[in-house]
Order: sequence, then structure tokens, then C-alpha cells
Amino acid sequence: SDKAEALHIAEYALNMALLEEAFPELTNDEDIITHAGREWRVELTVSETPNEKVRRIDVMVRPDVRRAGFGQPATILLSGFRGDIF
Repeated sequence: SDKAEALHIAEYALNMALLEEAFPELTNDEDIITHAGREWRVELTVSETPNEKVRRIDVMVRPDVRRAGFGQPATILLSGFRGDIF
């Protein structure tokens, strides 16, 4: 059940990043969201690749550490790539 919820959140966050109109800037962002009555930590990292026109987007979702305790492993890590076509 946790993995299914985390996957749903990660897919949504990755798709939102991929659908942005602008080519993504390098970032390491973190947010706490509430979904299905639970708090989840969502980490979004946009990093360089060997091709300067391609960015790697990683989304890590896990139960919020304030509730789950420190050292909790990532529930889901989902990755995608976005190219700059212009």
C-alpha cells in the first residue's frame, strides 16, 4: 500500500516536471505533501547529463521522516529525462 501511494505521488511529480514548458533548471528541491491522510517527503532533483541538451529528473518519495524516523529508506525513486528540443 505504501509503495503504491508513493509511486502515484512520484509519477505525478515527474510528469509535472516533464510537462513544464521551459527546459528545467538544475535544482534539488524538497517538499512535504499530504496524500491519502499521510505526510510524504518528495525530493525532486534535476541534474546534468553528458549531453548539455538533456536533463535527468529524479523524484524520491518516502514517508515523512518526522513520523517514520530518520534513516528510513526511500520508498520509491523514479527517474526520467527531458531534452531541450529548441
